[in-house]
Amino acid sequence: MIRHNAPVLLMVAPLFGAGICLLEKAFPQARLSKAASVISLLISLALLIPLFPDQSPPVISVVGGWEAFVGIQQVFDGLAWLTCVAIFALSLLVLLFAFAENSYDPTFYFLFLISVAGMVGVMLAADLFNLFVCLEISGLASYILIAYAQKGDAVFASFQYLLLSSCGMVFLLLGILIFYQHTGTLALFDTAAYRAAHPELASTFAVGVAALIVGVGMRAAFVPFHTWLPDAHANAPHPVSALLSGLVIKIGLLAVWRIVLAFEMRSFQPMFLSLGAITAVFGVVFALAQADCKKLLAWHSVSQMGYIVASFGVATPLGLTASYAHIVHHAAFKSLLFLCVGSVIHVTGERSLKRLGGLAPALPLLTVAFAIGAGSIAGIPPFNGFVSKKLIGYSLEQMPAASLLISLAGIGTVASFLKLSAIFRPNHHAQTPAPIIRPLPSLAYLPLFVLSVFCLLSGLFGGVWLNTISHLLFGAHVANNLRLYTPTGLLNTAATVLLGAALYRGVISQRGQAISATLRRLQPGLNAALLLLIWGFFLFSGLVFL
Repeated sequence: MIRHNAPVLLMVAPLFGAGICLLEKAFPQARLSKAASVISLLISLALLIPLFPDQSPPVISVVGGWEAFVGIQQVFDGLAWLTCVAIFALSLLVLLFAFAENSYDPTFYFLFLISVAGMVGVMLAADLFNLFVCLEISGLASYILIAYAQKGDAVFASFQYLLLSSCGMVFLLLGILIFYQHTGTLALFDTAAYRAAHPELASTFAVGVAALIVGVGMRAAFVPFHTWLPDAHANAPHPVSALLSGLVIKIGLLAVWRIVLAFEMRSFQPMFLSLGAITAVFGVVFALAQADCKKLLAWHSVSQMGYIVASFGVATPLGLTASYAHIVHHAAFKSLLFLCVGSVIHVTGERSLKRLGGLAPALPLLTVAFAIGAGSIAGIPPFNGFVSKKLIGYSLEQMPAASLLISLAGIGTVASFLKLSAIFRPNHHAQTPAPIIRPLPSLAYLPLFVLSVFCLLSGLFGGVWLNTISHLLFGAHVANNLRLYTPTGLLNTAATVLLGAALYRGVISQRGQAISATLRRLQPGLNAALLLLIWGFFLFSGLVFL
């Protein structure tokens, strides 16, 4: 049994570390921020050891021992434990890369830890207003981190993210108002129980849930809430790009996960299935069109969220396990890829695919790390992307349209990373390839090594790993009878690779480059992004009356 106030310490530790980072602003000779950042994350990981969930039902605690009606309620279960491990472990690795770049002051580490604390708070939140507060804590830190370098594109991307997220928070507050007006409580599970006991309010509560989904879904960046992501991820500092893609957008979806499952809103699941499949294809099409290596990765964050959302929409234990497994796997391989590409930009000062190529001989270890990340995201065995994508495929077997779209996205993913791999292999299309202008610090290789090993081991031992996830989520092993490395599955993967190679040849052709240039000009402006947000609300609300 978890002690009442134990989970809140998972937020307190990074917040305390953030406070120490600020002390360095007043006492610069102390040089406290780096040590405080690492120690606070290590303490947070250590706190999780005795909190390992020994039971499948969630444990609800009230901060400070207050009565549940007035106190801040938190929920701790297998989902929270797994996610907190991912948050602290990945944040620590990203932090080490930031140390290697040696370009950040104590303010950066302060905001970094604030963002971590906010993400943990979202995962622990069992009342709706606390969910709003923690989303805003993480969001405000993220806005500033994106614009940290104070460059024009980064500042605009940060402002766009701030504006759209703020509009999303309006919908979240609207949903909170609807529930509080009818129930008199902000507790998530109490509100859900009230809804179940009052079927006459089903339509009203469904609109409230739709508002919550739109508000939180803005952070998850699936279609139609994706418009802020490509610019934000592409223009942020490299460690921040890894944090945003690896963790921040996942926390938004996991908040949606909590809300939808708590209210048992099964009517929304087909919408998630459809939007997820569309998102997967939409994101990969625009990724293929990019000539900026970080923007290509950014669009793939959109695409991979489509896989996660689609399998979440299946709403079975198998689908949810597949969705969560891909959340963790994507966090690892996408952070690895952003750090690899960030390393290339660090050593060359160049980010255009037209001026990069042939770096493998000069950066052999970085090339290997990139190959592991690319193999993972493309679903190549024996890496972890193959395992979670295979499980997603199993979960979609009875949904042929969604399964077809996901398969097409897989072909596009292979093509995209053949295109991006031109950074390291001889690139005959590169114009005066960029030379290496500075060495890559040795410390930068440590997070790359750890992430690469995880991508490999969680693929090689995929069955054990998937059963561990499903046990923590549902108290059962849902992947016991599934065979991952089958001859048919390997043949399908080989076909995907061949079709992806053929698509890549088409993309780099003269006609393909002309189409890519047209697609790059189609990115929606701010007005269109706001309209898509409002359209998303009406889309989910409209399900109530169908």
